[in-house]
Amino acid sequence: MSGRGIRPPWWDWELFLTKPVQRRMVQRGLSETDLRTMMEDAVAVIPDRRSWRWLVQTVRGSEQWEIVLDPNPDLRVLVVVTAYKI
Repeated sequence: MSGRGIRPPWWDWELFLTKPVQRRMVQRGLSETDLRTMMEDAVAVIPDRRSWRWLVQTVRGSEQWEIVLDPNPDLRVLVVVTAYKI
């Protein structure tokens, strides 16, 4: 699925960043604004091997990144599991 085309119905839910994810983002030089921008620049949104998680393939500068999301339909939030350079 293209990131710029049809997006999953949960795409616009509020992001939820856990404390461990926030620490990893700091270690990797990412802010929440960077994360949101990377999601808007998504190249692809694909299901992960785990049926409840999704992978967002994106870019930051000239580097390829992946964001792992876990949509929570009960709370209508997107839990950010991690984000890392590929």
